[in-house]
Amino acid sequence: AWTLLGQVAWLTTDRASALRCLDRAVELFDTAPNTPEKAHAFAEVGRLHMLNYEHVPALAAAEVAAEIADGLGLVELRSNASITIGMCRYQAGAKDGLIDLREAADFCRVHHLPSLRRAQTHLARALREEANRVSRRSPERALPLLTEALALWSGPVAAGVPDRIRAHALFAAVDRERLAPVRGPAAPPARAGRPPRRLAARAGAP
Repeated sequence: AWTLLGQVAWLTTDRASALRCLDRAVELFDTAPNTPEKAHAFAEVGRLHMLNYEHVPALAAAEVAAEIADGLGLVELRSNASITIGMCRYQAGAKDGLIDLREAADFCRVHHLPSLRRAQTHLARALREEANRVSRRSPERALPLLTEALALWSGPVAAGVPDRIRAHALFAAVDRERLAPVRGPAAPPARAGRPPRRLAARAGAP
């Protein structure tokens, strides 16, 4: 129940309440046997901390969730924990964080997991950030990263989610982010002396 309350609070952008509820869930599960509910609570705590760039507590919680999920054979939950771990490691500056995210997305794709969309979203975000970083030194190196990021987006944001939930500002923000590899980062290929045709083609531009 505390995990569910935390998720509801997070959807209403009440971070303080979300964290309080999820921390309570983890506290109650601390000495309990490993169960799917316990793994889920730790996974949600990890994700919430990750979204606030709190890498240390995020990694700690996500790694516990991954370990429990592995032991119980919870493939979908394990993949979600792996996504959180990969994104945390990338945000913290780990050189192989991007590799972790690619591997998580590949795993979700091969096993047809619902978490594929989340994996692709975070990988696309990391690729865009990496492209922005490398473009300052080598614009040419940014282009394949941006093209890879754009290729990960498919279909409308939050497809299948009820309209009243899709109206949340969070989904509008994700939709704007989807266009970022085409609009803002068109500069790197231009600085490299070539027009961003590959990006335009990916975006369906004329």
